[in-house]
Amino acid sequence: MKSRPFTTIIILCILRTCTAVSQCYYPNGRVAITDFPCDPDAETSPCCAGSFGTVCLSNKLCQGADGNVIRGSCTDSQFGSSSCALYCLSARLGGTDLISCSNVTGNSASYCCDHTVNCCDRGVGRFDVLPANPHTWATWAAVSTGFVVVRALSTSTSTSTTSATGTSTSTPPAGDTSPASVPQQGHSGLPAAAYAGIGVGSVIGALFIAAVFYLVWRLRKQKAGTENAGEVVAYGPPLSSTHGQHVPKELPLEPEPREVQGDNDWNSHSVPRPPTELPGHTYH
Repeated sequence: MKSRPFTTIIILCILRTCTAVSQCYYPNGRVAITDFPCDPDAETSPCCAGSFGTVCLSNKLCQGADGNVIRGSCTDSQFGSSSCALYCLSARLGGTDLISCSNVTGNSASYCCDHTVNCCDRGVGRFDVLPANPHTWATWAAVSTGFVVVRALSTSTSTSTTSATGTSTSTPPAGDTSPASVPQQGHSGLPAAAYAGIGVGSVIGALFIAAVFYLVWRLRKQKAGTENAGEVVAYGPPLSSTHGQHVPKELPLEPEPREVQGDNDWNSHSVPRPPTELPGHTYH
């Protein structure tokens, strides 16, 4: 079971090579081999892990199937583009979780980087990620091996600010206006719902093809079983035998002539003998 993550990584690497998807990078420049761009058609895009249930949010963060919010990677190898999720950059070796401070601040946009002690309570290193209530930007589609944009980003400017009680080295810069043009790069004018429909249709088509192959396999298996049963009957004992059966023949119109036997046989069997006189008896 320990080899499963390694196998998954190998498969994702092969799929990335075959589909020629843009490469993703962590803040330290290392390649994020399990991540895919949220918008494959954009020149620069944040990236999230390619796994079932993972979605890209409109605030450029990732949300896993378990609900955790994560700062992923980016197609910019320098990790300096405003299209990247410029949060918690001190965690340069990979993606990192973001901890919501909404239970303390009452603001759903308030976050802290993971492993920052007392960040939410003291406000040191606390920052806001806008928009406050992000929507799902793109979803993972296993059939197409990548993320599919399901809703365009808002045209409003998304900014992030630090708390007044402290600063953080991972605070993203303000004035990020690039997301407004990202969804318009390479979508050929089709609405996001159309791409979602294409993804769903691909899944249904794959299931239909699998069902057809299964039915063909079952029919061939049943046909093979029937042929095997026929061979057993063919090499078994005969169901009926013609031995002892009388074939009807036509009766002759006249009796066939037969040869007369010799004299001895005629005398002994055919000529009747004369009666023999018994000796008389005298009665006194």
